[in-house]
Amino acid sequence: MKFSPAAAFRVYDELTDTVEKDAQGSLYVTVDMPEKTLYSYILSYGDAVEILEPDELRRSMKEKLTRMAEKYKT
Repeated sequence: MKFSPAAAFRVYDELTDTVEKDAQGSLYVTVDMPEKTLYSYILSYGDAVEILEPDELRRSMKEKLTRMAEKYKT
């Protein structure tokens, strides 16, 4: 996953996995948690996180977010 610099405090507090940081301050973490838990956890970061891989998980999150957005169309 890729986290924005604004989420750094949570990433360092909550994730014990290795955190890598790029020149722009974005944080990269590989986590291993149950898929059902992972979706809730990722959503708790709002737009401060992006799933980079695996492609299947990224695609599944996109589908969930699309369905969520449809509920709020007026």
